[in-house]
Amino acid sequence: MKDYMTALYLRFCGSPEQDPEAEALAQTLRERLDREQRRALLKLIDRYNAYCEAQTEAAFIAGFRLAAGIAMDLRGGWYSFEEEEERRGSATLPNAK
Repeated sequence: MKDYMTALYLRFCGSPEQDPEAEALAQTLRERLDREQRRALLKLIDRYNAYCEAQTEAAFIAGFRLAAGIAMDLRGGWYSFEEEEERRGSATLPNAK
């Protein structure tokens, strides 16, 4: 299911276009920072981008689940967010002995 949601996210959200202002700022930083400073900055930016991407994908999946729940509710399926969360939580817990 996660693969399907990721594919939908990439299909509808895709990758953003390059921002000319960001490119100009990056060029300025390349000129002003030494090699080690650029590396540290790029690592920070990479981690921040990975975090933002994960949060955006999670929000997309949550929105999709919400829409699916509303659709089920409208057709009489009586969707319950709490029950779904309980099912998801119990599915990830190891079996108690």
